[in-house]
Amino acid sequence: MQLNSVVSLLVLARQRLRPVLGLLLGLAFTGVAAEARSKPNLLVIVADDMGFSDLGCYGGEIRTPNLDRLARNGLRFTQFYNTARCWPSRASILTDLVPTILELAGGKWPDTFAGRPVPPPPGRSLAPAFAKDASVTHDYFWWYHDGSRAIRVGDWKLVADHESAWELYDLRCDRAESNNLAADHPDNVKQLEAQWVQHTEEFRSLSTRP
Repeated sequence: MQLNSVVSLLVLARQRLRPVLGLLLGLAFTGVAAEARSKPNLLVIVADDMGFSDLGCYGGEIRTPNLDRLARNGLRFTQFYNTARCWPSRASILTDLVPTILELAGGKWPDTFAGRPVPPPPGRSLAPAFAKDASVTHDYFWWYHDGSRAIRVGDWKLVADHESAWELYDLRCDRAESNNLAADHPDNVKQLEAQWVQHTEEFRSLSTRP
């Protein structure tokens, strides 16, 4: 068979097979689209360092309206377990943990250890909140972690990220911390910053005590 004849046959075959191939591809894509429509529409959100009850849809005090809307129209887990946890180390320094355990166990905090005075346990006992529906008030909350720092006294919270300027928030009406009031309340910023520095020196003195 001559080369021209072979080329002519190939061209003819391609022309006649083109509609068939188009039909097969169309059916294939139709099947893929139908399969995609039959599958559930899933949205998986992974959040680090967030508790089960932090979201508003689970009764948390933090306002999460967008996530709450997804929860209303979707599926929520009521029991979920994860063994890759970090709470053992964090719980060891959790505020209120030691006073709560001491009261529930009937223990007594020592005044001295190895001949040296022992500072009071951090925080306050949460036992009253376990006995009845009640709240436990605190004089202040102090943070310092990896360069980020903050202090909360009442509804006012002062926070700064590393070397950034201080930001001030009124948690009574701005729990999402979206409206920085530092420029409007410079006296509050100065007062809270002084308290943060004071407590920082106190804790540094305790941690470096021989």
